[in-house]
Amino acid sequence: MEFYNSVKIILKDLSKPVKNWLKETKSGNYISSSLHHLKKFSMLYIFLLVFVIFLGITKGTLLQANTFTLLFQNNSYIIILAMGMLLVILSGNIDLSVGTLVGLLGLFSVYIYNNTGQSIWLTFILTTLIGAIIGFMQGWLIGYGNIPAFIVTLGGFLAFKGAQLVYSNGATLTPIGSVDSTYIKGTIGGIPDLKIGPIWMFSLFLPLILGAIIVALRTWGYYTKRKFGIKVQNIIIFLIIQVIIFSLFLACGIIFSLGDKSMRYYVLYVGIALALFTFLSQNTAFGRSVYAIGGNRKAALLSGVNVKRTTMIIFIIIGALAGFSSIIFTATYSSATSSRGDDLALDVISVVFTGGASVYGGIGSVSGTILGTSIIGVINQGLLVLNVAESQKYIIKGLILVAVVGWDVLSNKKNN
Repeated sequence: MEFYNSVKIILKDLSKPVKNWLKETKSGNYISSSLHHLKKFSMLYIFLLVFVIFLGITKGTLLQANTFTLLFQNNSYIIILAMGMLLVILSGNIDLSVGTLVGLLGLFSVYIYNNTGQSIWLTFILTTLIGAIIGFMQGWLIGYGNIPAFIVTLGGFLAFKGAQLVYSNGATLTPIGSVDSTYIKGTIGGIPDLKIGPIWMFSLFLPLILGAIIVALRTWGYYTKRKFGIKVQNIIIFLIIQVIIFSLFLACGIIFSLGDKSMRYYVLYVGIALALFTFLSQNTAFGRSVYAIGGNRKAALLSGVNVKRTTMIIFIIIGALAGFSSIIFTATYSSATSSRGDDLALDVISVVFTGGASVYGGIGSVSGTILGTSIIGVINQGLLVLNVAESQKYIIKGLILVAVVGWDVLSNKKNN
């Protein structure tokens, strides 16, 4: 122990001249700024590195239109759920029940579809409403009942799993019409589109429109924060990020437009969710309240934020998203069973943390969550193309989660 303390003192003494050099010299300031930039945008560089590595290993397969469409399909419901989970984690809470809730609501959605004249829109509305009601009950217990979110959602995880087993009785529920049903076609089927030469026109322009909307909302939020004296990032860096975001949407549009079939409905649903939650988090009092609660709960209370009501609304939102995404999740597999959804919550939590959200709350963004989903999605798809065993995939995802949360904890420790 004495040896450890001696080494610690020596390292501390050695670090002082280095810190002074970084602060007081021009080259030191440059290196310090570069390290800060690298730390702030580390996930972007990690994504680019992972993408290039797997692009090389798979010999360009990831950029093929059909492979990219499959990658997007397998992550579409995760992205939608991650928007709700982002709000939960930003507020300093956690939701462990969302996976089994999606599995249960998937069973409900098939029943609703089969017993309402095969109406996909009525199925979406009623399933989303049921999810919101369940979210309300959990949110009330957490917000007004002051029961920790970990306990409430862990109980929900077990209860929803039990309800899955009871409701399905071990059977597989399939929409009437199976793969030819509007349940499947209205969720993962192709959107009516105009093809000129090799290009699907709607599939090309929709991502561009959504990208422009998201960039506009982010810019509006940036200048609103500046107007109220809130600290924002450097304008040059901000503009570069917006160019990158729009370029990613442009790339998606080009890839989708060159596919064998037109863009799928789930891409439209994901795009609407991204635009909606960008607006919600960047441009509304509710979004600012969520960040305030996660940043400093006591300060938020003193500043007039209704913490209990905001917390309840957050869980209503993620419950509603669970209902909506359960249909996409079920349509992806063409059926609903009692065994699905068990690991889904861990996947959703992983992408939010990988995208830069803080385990302490108050830090995170929609763009970061998209980045986190992209990193995990590219890794999963790359491992699938390489025929890596399922057991090894779990190990890799577990190591990634520990690494990103560990990075967050160490960074916060240094800042404190």
